[in-house]
Formats: sequence, structure tokens, C-alpha cells
Amino acid sequence: MTSISEFETASNSISLAKVDGKSFTITGVEKSDYEEGSGDKRTSTAGVKITVKETFEGVNVLHTTRTAVVSKLTSEAVLESLQSGTIGPVKCVKATSGNGKDYFKLVDA
Repeated sequence: MTSISEFETASNSISLAKVDGKSFTITGVEKSDYEEGSGDKRTSTAGVKITVKETFEGVNVLHTTRTAVVSKLTSEAVLESLQSGTIGPVKCVKATSGNGKDYFKLVDA
């Protein structure tokens, strides 16, 4: 008899939310959209996987769909910069926009 636990997959990344406030150095970024639902109700949210120098919970890849972070890390300037080096150290912090809504962004650590 086969056990369902034999089919579990190990994740190669953890959520950026788990390292909020901790410093890390970005070595790479790849697009990794998050999809949910099925059929006509399938939706996609822009996301990224961030490879870092540091290790958190045994992995060195973070994932996020936080809009401001995804927008910043997928910009042409950031991607160009990463081709020849690293960015950071940085950390992810909560900020408040001009309209009073909270969001998360990357800042120098």
C-alpha cells in the first residue's frame, strides 16, 4: 500500500513574509506568478522568486507576490544590475502610502 506522504514535494523557497525585517543580499530574481482556481475562474497574480546569499529555514530562495516588491525587482534596471553583481543588503518593511494604505517595500538594510 502506498502512503500519500510519499507524494509530498519539498518547496525550494519560503515566503518573503517569513523574513520581514531581516537583512538579505539579492543575487537573482526570476518571475514566478501565483495561480489559483481552475477553468474560467483561474486567476494569476504576478510574483517573483528571489535568490539570496543568506539561508533562511534551510533555503536561499524567497517568493512573494507583494506588488511593490515585484514591481521593483522586475524593473529593467534591477535585472540589469543583477547580471553583473548583487543588490543589498536589503530588508522588507511595511510602509504607508499617501492614501493611508499599508504596503511592503524593499529598503537598504
